[in-house]
Amino acid sequence: NEGAVVNCTTYSLGSYTRSNVGGLVGKNASSANMDNCSLSGIITGKDNVGGFVVDNFGTITKCYSSENAAVNASGKNVGGLVARNYYDINGTNTSIAVNGNGVNAGGIIGLNAGSISNVKMISSQSVTGNAFVGGVIGKHVGGNLDNLHNINNVTAKIGDAGGIVGTIDVTKKIEVTSCINDGSVVAIMNDAGGITSEITDSVVIKNAINNGSIKATLAHAGGIVAKNNGIIKNSQVSNGVEITGRGYVGGIATENYGEISDCRIGKVDLSVYGAMIVNDDSNIYIGGVSA
Repeated sequence: NEGAVVNCTTYSLGSYTRSNVGGLVGKNASSANMDNCSLSGIITGKDNVGGFVVDNFGTITKCYSSENAAVNASGKNVGGLVARNYYDINGTNTSIAVNGNGVNAGGIIGLNAGSISNVKMISSQSVTGNAFVGGVIGKHVGGNLDNLHNINNVTAKIGDAGGIVGTIDVTKKIEVTSCINDGSVVAIMNDAGGITSEITDSVVIKNAINNGSIKATLAHAGGIVAKNNGIIKNSQVSNGVEITGRGYVGGIATENYGEISDCRIGKVDLSVYGAMIVNDDSNIYIGGVSA
């Protein structure tokens, strides 16, 4: 698509044997515009499956979905709105169940190389994948993230999980600002964080709020991130939040190699499933801010 797609609706299409499946558009070019379109069914594919678009280089505005909409993929890069995004997206209220069996599964975007802002969801759905699973974005390799609000429940069966982003992998400086997670986050085999699983020294998280429970069945669980190599400031984990891991459990982060400042941890429940090595308590660390 190199033109305009406006006021269009898709129901169900695709199959588990086909890759590069988009509910409305395969490739949305830099000259293209998608506006006021909707998804009311189930989109199915193998790799690179998006509820609306497979690869986005253009503009997407005011798209929405019904509560029974879903995107199912047997492989990698699956997103409720876009499978792989290479452009900036400002504003969406799409709520779509996402079921993946590979890496990079996100409630909005599977693999993101753009800047994303002003995401608000209208209903809670489930987002499931093997690794790098996030309520909004599976894997982020792009620019700034601002005002993203997740209410989806997130589960990673093998790798990392995050309430907003499954994992952030950037080398240039970016900021993650004013993001809120209200969904539960579960990582069965690896780390889980309320905002994301891990940040590098190129990332600043500020004004973040986590209200969702965090569970890492076999690894580390943090209220904002699991592993912090960057900066976390002016962020909070709210009263009543349950954070459970096997090994390290932290109110803000489990492992801190960066900076945590001006953060607030409410009356939270920090607990462990048990030592990572049976009968070895030296592998259990719990900390209100960092383990």
